Amino acid sequence: MKISIVLLLALCGIADVYAARGIVFSSGLLFSVGLFSHFLLCFIFLILLYLLQSSEERINYNFLLISAAVALVVPAYGIPGMALVYAGTRKASLVDENYFEFDESLVPDHLDALTHEMGDDVMGFIRAEQNIDALKDIFLSGNQRLEEIAIQKLNRVGNKSAVSILQSVLSQSSSDVKILAASALIAIEEKTVEKIEKLQEVLKEQPKKSEVILELARAFDLYCHLGVLDDSLLRYYQNLGIKNFNTYCQLVPGDQYAAVEFGRLLLKADRQAEAEAVFQRLIHDNPHDLNPRIWLAEVYYTLQNYRKVREMCVEIKAIGGVPDVYVETVNWWIASHEQLATEVVMV
Repeated sequence: MKISIVLLLALCGIADVYAARGIVFSSGLLFSVGLFSHFLLCFIFLILLYLLQSSEERINYNFLLISAAVALVVPAYGIPGMALVYAGTRKASLVDENYFEFDESLVPDHLDALTHEMGDDVMGFIRAEQNIDALKDIFLSGNQRLEEIAIQKLNRVGNKSAVSILQSVLSQSSSDVKILAASALIAIEEKTVEKIEKLQEVLKEQPKKSEVILELARAFDLYCHLGVLDDSLLRYYQNLGIKNFNTYCQLVPGDQYAAVEFGRLLLKADRQAEAEAVFQRLIHDNPHDLNPRIWLAEVYYTLQNYRKVREMCVEIKAIGGVPDVYVETVNWWIASHEQLATEVVMV
């Protein structure tokens, strides 16, 4: 597609040369035809340039406006000139001017590392939460260039962690970045629906292919996480996700990451008893893994069984290696447990 657009841009530039000849050397009807052709070619050039930028996920409206103005004012030379400018500046580092393109070398190194980690859907939930907190710092920096680059990357990643960040930007940001975040969420929704349809078609032909079942379960989970469904549809797609997670866990019983995702979706669907069973089984199989214990504590919290929450936090602290994001919460529950025990002894 990109090659076709480039060829059409070249033809557009050549045609504009002939239109310019009609404007300069003709009069009457030929002059009018040349002028109309020039305007039409400028419009086509702008559309093609937009499509080219869109195919590279690097749309820059400032450059499009400048290109349109130059192409209109300078017949014959404007279209090929701006096309060459775009080609020459695609990899350029423009520090002082924002007109043409983002220079990703200006982004802190940790941004690429974080988005690379977030692209791995089999990671544990703790690292995902830490990545969200780290990427949120970019949207507090006030640097619109970094924010726009981050949104582009989050759009490409398109998983639950990326959606959570974009939703946070949409609800809290007051800048133009808010519009980009909304557009990214719409794009992720469209890609998710398309992915669900394709995976369902594949599953009809290969109903026992575990990789496809897992990806379909995750796609349903992501669709629910986007927050675009009403209550009845939300419950419907949650049940579809649960069904596929359950099938996958039966086919591949040793995948603890998928089992954690399964338990989390059960918890979101208010099926606490089933979620508790999943996390209890994970704890039995992996006694030193913090993930299922933390999520089991979450299950007990939703059930308002606070004594069980405290007990789980004591176990989590005893295992050690608690991520920083959870240390304060775990310590608070342990202190509450110790205070309650002291009060019982005093009574």
